[in-house]
Amino acid sequence: MSAERWQRCLRQIGTLGHGLDLVVVGAADAQRLSQSLWQPMGDSVREGRVLYVVG
Repeated sequence: MSAERWQRCLRQIGTLGHGLDLVVVGAADAQRLSQSLWQPMGDSVREGRVLYVVG
């Protein structure tokens, strides 16, 4: 992710007052890694919450 895109994401999120993990991944990679016990994407699918899907 480019620095410009990262800054745009931070501006849109704003101040939350607590920690945040932001995962930006393509649909094919998300599907492939979602069953993994060793990849952060697997944890994200099991424990996270989708905030916004593009497309």
